[in-house]
Amino acid sequence: MQNANGRRVSGHMTLPEEENGLIETHLSDSHGLTRRESEVLRWVSEAKSDGEIAVILGISRRTVNHHVSRVLRKVGVENRVAASRAVFETLYRAKEAQPHDH
Repeated sequence: MQNANGRRVSGHMTLPEEENGLIETHLSDSHGLTRRESEVLRWVSEAKSDGEIAVILGISRRTVNHHVSRVLRKVGVENRVAASRAVFETLYRAKEAQPHDH
């Protein structure tokens, strides 16, 4: 699949890169996650594997797996797909809570 600019994209949604810090703050606040857990969850929502997340964050794959397990428990979901959905729902609620210009 390609986007409008002709770039190859996968079939999942992506988060705006310029809002990484804000995204991670919303995730931390909404789910009681540590900063690192929020980073891991953000990458999980981008369909990254534990190995890919480990390389991105400069930590071991085992540490990523540990963070993913803690994130799933704290978010109250059973798998990565449900965790990804929780990310987008959290961000949607945060966006809806912002004041709208009339």
